[in-house]
Amino acid sequence: MSPRTNKQFEEIREQSRDKIMMAALELFATRGFHNSSISKIAAEAKVAKGLIYNYFDSKEDLLHAIINQALEEGDQFIHEMQNIEDPKEQLRYVFNLAFGMMVDKFHYSKLLTSLSLQLDQFPGIMKTIHDRYKSTIPLLEHLLQKLGIENHQAEAKALAAMMDGIGIQYIVLYQDYPLEEMKQYLMNKYDL
Repeated sequence: MSPRTNKQFEEIREQSRDKIMMAALELFATRGFHNSSISKIAAEAKVAKGLIYNYFDSKEDLLHAIINQALEEGDQFIHEMQNIEDPKEQLRYVFNLAFGMMVDKFHYSKLLTSLSLQLDQFPGIMKTIHDRYKSTIPLLEHLLQKLGIENHQAEAKALAAMMDGIGIQYIVLYQDYPLEEMKQYLMNKYDL
């Protein structure tokens, strides 16, 4: 058996880090941040408690990493959307991606939604999320303006709220929620 390469070690480190973050997300979302100790997170992730400190300075640092990872994924999707020239195709991409994630990453979305309802206890994280909202809504406003939507500023905020509401209703009602019908409704509404 040959020794592991640096690339293999890095992959193992990434897998361990991801496993810890998912275990923490699960506990933070279901039991609350303050009721989730590093020991409980280690047990949930099936790793030694000390290993967590190889990746994260504290439980708060772990929470920041979870939120930052979600925000980075969002940034990646925005970048991909901006590479599409046709505004209708951009909005279609947004809808397909958002609805696809609701299905494909149901558990992850459910946990992030639950965790997001607890973030008022963390002003630094709330500021980051607020800043992100303030930078993302103008992109949606601009997209809707290119589509010829008259009051594109209000429409962007209403669309964002509608997408959040659809996501929450899908989480609550799951298979009883008409997700595909809602996606088609939005596609029709914007003539996509």
